[in-house]
Amino acid sequence: MFRGGKETQEKVESMTDPEISRKRILIVEDVADTLVLIQHFLKDSGHELFISRRGEEAFELTLTHQQDLAIIDRLIPGIHFP
Repeated sequence: MFRGGKETQEKVESMTDPEISRKRILIVEDVADTLVLIQHFLKDSGHELFISRRGEEAFELTLTHQQDLAIIDRLIPGIHFP
């Protein structure tokens, strides 16, 4: 059940519109269990997922596909963070 004013209800409805809320998400993770967990939480979200297990492949994906969000493992091989 929705509780709120008309303006809030319109905002919530626009956020759930598949054409508006569908995002492109890059997931960079080399640990299989962690990757499965992330995919589990996002599988029914309707978002388009790009999966990479290596830093070099993730970099190529950023060049060939525009993403709205990136979830990146800081310790993945091929990516060096300071």
